[in-house]
Amino acid sequence: MTICLSIFAGIILYTYFLYPLLLLGVARLPHRKTRATRDAPLPKLTFIVAAHNAEAAIEEKILNTLQCAYPEDKIEYIFVSDGCTDETDNIIKKYPSIHLISLGNRLGKEQALRQAINCADSEVLCFSDVGTLLEVDALEKLATNFSDPDVGAVSSYDRSLSVETTLESIHVWYEFLLRKLESEISSCVGVSGSLFLARMDMCKLLTTDCCSDLAITFICVKHNYRSVLEKSAYGYYSNTTSVKQEFSRKKRTIVHGINAVIKHKEVLSVFKYGFFSWQVLSHKILRWLSPVAFMVVLFLSGVKFFEGLDLRWLASGGYGVLLMALLAITAMVFLKRLRTNTWLFFAYNTALLAALIDVMRRKKLTVWQPTERR
Repeated sequence: MTICLSIFAGIILYTYFLYPLLLLGVARLPHRKTRATRDAPLPKLTFIVAAHNAEAAIEEKILNTLQCAYPEDKIEYIFVSDGCTDETDNIIKKYPSIHLISLGNRLGKEQALRQAINCADSEVLCFSDVGTLLEVDALEKLATNFSDPDVGAVSSYDRSLSVETTLESIHVWYEFLLRKLESEISSCVGVSGSLFLARMDMCKLLTTDCCSDLAITFICVKHNYRSVLEKSAYGYYSNTTSVKQEFSRKKRTIVHGINAVIKHKEVLSVFKYGFFSWQVLSHKILRWLSPVAFMVVLFLSGVKFFEGLDLRWLASGGYGVLLMALLAITAMVFLKRLRTNTWLFFAYNTALLAALIDVMRRKKLTVWQPTERR
């Protein structure tokens, strides 16, 4: 029992603490440097947005998009209305520079993006969420990375519009720290679904049963491209307003993410893909298994505790759980957001468990409900 406890506690400690430290160490080793040239000609770009019943936010998104400093002769805009039943379509039609694709039936986000990909006529495609706002020069900063022939996809850096620090913002910071280090080593595992660019020939290989922002990095690596993080290009978002919606969003993206790993399982071959396969295992697979490990550790720790109240189990793995719980509680109390952060922490981890169950049941989550943000 002690060995089992140590193994599962070790998974948790490795995934959330040791892996980032190892990334930091490996990133300091000599690696190939980016060959992107900031003054290189910009590629022709198609800007794509999928929307469902987004009348409250779509006009702000349009105005923000059109103010981006990108050559007019090198950019086109495609907005896909995924079975909208509100005023979203009518609002988009007010702007003649935007090509509207209106889907009569609700097909799901990945299906909506596929319709746009089929209609696009550019070297590079840009995918952005309705709730994400861009800085004026964000597209230029992202697109210049394609002057490096090794780059297949480029991720923006997510940043909250709120100055308030929450568990969600801490999670985003942690996630992008990993992606930054991963892209310096080989290729980042996943790009920001709220704003990323990718080469057209890579996008054509995306399938509708996988999470596009993860699958695109696998496709790029398999075709000898890298996915990189452009840390100076920000996509701004508002905090979520509903823990329930965040649970649903997280579960859907994890299910699609697991499907992406299954579909592209060959990227786990360390002999062929080296550091990248290690990153996929550490960043995704072990992260998805961490709630299961957490539950096992709690159960075994309880058993050890009640066996004569022998506290020596602390030295054999349970210390990891206590440390994580202490850090989480301290952060929540310090942030004065105990209730909200507690529920978000619960939502993230239960979403992982629910997603694993859905994958085992081979349940497909195609229909999406955009997350309301404030």
